[in-house]
Amino acid sequence: MESAGHLRRLRARHEIRAPLLAHVPAGNAPQSVAVISWRVLSLAALLVSSIGCAYGGARVRDFADVFRLEANVGYGLQVHANAGELVHTGVGTSEHYSFGPVYGEWESRWAFESHFPLSYIYSLIDPATAHLHEIDLSESGDLARHRCYMLFPGDLRTGELYKSPIHYFDLEVGALAGIIGIEFGFSIGELFDWLLGFFTLDIADDDDPEARKLKTLWNKPVRKEPLIPR
Repeated sequence: MESAGHLRRLRARHEIRAPLLAHVPAGNAPQSVAVISWRVLSLAALLVSSIGCAYGGARVRDFADVFRLEANVGYGLQVHANAGELVHTGVGTSEHYSFGPVYGEWESRWAFESHFPLSYIYSLIDPATAHLHEIDLSESGDLARHRCYMLFPGDLRTGELYKSPIHYFDLEVGALAGIIGIEFGFSIGELFDWLLGFFTLDIADDDDPEARKLKTLWNKPVRKEPLIPR
């Protein structure tokens, strides 16, 4: 009796499974499973690759944001050094055209930069505009100015130009002798943004392509007036 019952159970299982396998040709079931598995794995690999490319691209761009290297062509005699927004110091004056990679973006513009002693002379002529460091920038016909007293330029300043918070700790040096000059910068804030980016933290808020388009070194409103004060 037990053998008869066991046979009936086996026959019932076979009748249930048979319709499910009826459409699969004999010997092709393992092959079909392999094809489906391969397709699933391919789609997963494509998805991971897309995410990895976006992540890797953001890290490369963040690394480029750490450095500034500009060439200057103009006239004047000047040397300067900036310790973030703690000190803007320098000697001399120049007007020049600058171009090159500036913290991840290619920039080009005309600039007038004045330090001691000419900046001090300007302050004596017009005490209302007292300053020891001045930068006037011209981009696409839009002009804006930064003036400070060397110390704490991020807070003790006049004019419209001020640096974005992520650039408050930039270390920069530059010089122009005669007609040729160079400017080099290293951004500590952008360095931390690059390092923290490996842990998916974006303190510069620039990993998103649309947000990166709005990113600038200098924040400035538009002003229309002569580039060089007369």
